[in-house]
Amino acid sequence: MKQYVDGLIDIIRHGRRVEDRTGTGTISLFGDVQSVYYMKDGFPSLGLKNNWWKGIYHELLWFLDAVPEEYKKFGNTNIKYLVDHGVGIWNEWPYEAWYKHSDAKRPIEDFVELIRTDDEFALKWGDLGPVYGKQWMDWGGKNVTFQETIGGSFGGNSMVIGENTAYAPGFNQIKTAIKKLAEYPDDRGNVVSAWNVGELNDMALRPCHTMFQMKSEPLTKEERHSLFIKKASDIGSESRFNSMEEVSDEEMDSPAFNIPKRRLSLKMYQRSADYFLGVPFNIASYSCLLHMIAHVTNQVPHKFIHTFGDAHIYSNHYDQVNELLSRTYGKENPIFDFVGDPMHSHEWLGADMGPKLPEICINPEIKNIEDFRYEDIKLKGYTHYGSISAPVAV
Repeated sequence: MKQYVDGLIDIIRHGRRVEDRTGTGTISLFGDVQSVYYMKDGFPSLGLKNNWWKGIYHELLWFLDAVPEEYKKFGNTNIKYLVDHGVGIWNEWPYEAWYKHSDAKRPIEDFVELIRTDDEFALKWGDLGPVYGKQWMDWGGKNVTFQETIGGSFGGNSMVIGENTAYAPGFNQIKTAIKKLAEYPDDRGNVVSAWNVGELNDMALRPCHTMFQMKSEPLTKEERHSLFIKKASDIGSESRFNSMEEVSDEEMDSPAFNIPKRRLSLKMYQRSADYFLGVPFNIASYSCLLHMIAHVTNQVPHKFIHTFGDAHIYSNHYDQVNELLSRTYGKENPIFDFVGDPMHSHEWLGADMGPKLPEICINPEIKNIEDFRYEDIKLKGYTHYGSISAPVAV
């Protein structure tokens, strides 16, 4: 994960100390940080510290509304699903709203327990507004009156939610993107956006990762042949094929092999990035999304490109950044005042960028994006150098 560490160093060396929305203060670098992660090198989950896979994958499933039926009534902007699965990364924002309106000023632990045990409370207080899941899966969806739908029909898809109102479904950007990859794979406009200007004020937190673009490219015959030999080896048939000329397109396209014809890349623009705490999470999340979409469209996941607007390190993360950078020296763990000397060079770092990257394993039976569940994706061989706790700036 040298790419991640390089970005961290660039912020420290070239960033400016600025104030921010949370009042915490940051070292901030705008527009200069970009990283590229090639999936052939392994799944990019940071090993210099513990990158919490459970939270990463559950949040992604929540965004995609790929959850059991019992959670559908809450929707994919309500923290109920996350709370029930032990993921608390979004708890602070609805808790703040409840705390302001509650006469009994109770701690966040009480709030989370109420979300977990009381469905009516969760429906009322657990929602974050139209954040990522709403924009990805239901852009523009809204409650409308029967008068607006001309007698209660909105394209034949309205769902009645009250005596005089209905729900007008919006635009599912994820399904549209997947359909476009299947039907028009060379399209250069396959973009999914979470930055819905008309709904920003209704969101508990404006989208930090604002949009992503996917691009499909054809594989060469040599690349397809390599994939074929690997699959043939997996099923014990590789001895039949000694050269590429012996493998026909028909055999590679056969149901027994179904070798991909294209590779898929994903580029995400992140307008605001908590580089120590949030960015390792984001890298793994969007790399996982790339693998999921590549899987359901029968493509090879190629690369994730991570582009930043404001990349920053919070002032209350300095000690944690020092600890992480010191781990590049392995067991000796010397501590340097990296943040105190912003002109230091990469030569100050050790060569250890963490353990070998893990492999991602996907259930081959999954055919649709909404069919994924937590047990369908595993990280094989992920190891790390231990957790480094840091406060979240709310």
